[in-house]
Amino acid sequence: MRKLLFLVTIFFALLTVGCSNEVKQESSTSAANAQIILVVDEESEVFEVEFVEGLSLMEIMKENFDVETAFEDSFIIGINGLLADDSAKMGWMYTINGEFAMKGANEYTPEDGDTVEFKYESWE
Repeated sequence: MRKLLFLVTIFFALLTVGCSNEVKQESSTSAANAQIILVVDEESEVFEVEFVEGLSLMEIMKENFDVETAFEDSFIIGINGLLADDSAKMGWMYTINGEFAMKGANEYTPEDGDTVEFKYESWE
């Protein structure tokens, strides 16, 4: 009987430790907000998006917009049906908090409060 009581105690102790780790993992991911601005022909549309910290800009864009990509999912070539046009040399360029992005959307991890502006413009 004593052996059974000991095993039951150990089982519940391990169960408690396992549950406390799960709670820690869930609380380590927090929600953040960013402003996404889409600009076409000088007309802007502003979107407030909520996302889990640690996601790439590409993941956030795919969750909130209809996005077309190229180059192994590293470059956005279309947003909400408006695709890059090679013959007109037009495409989507983006800035982060007013600074031109120096990496692809799949490599940038937005922070809470960021403003990301995607502008459909000439690359010449």
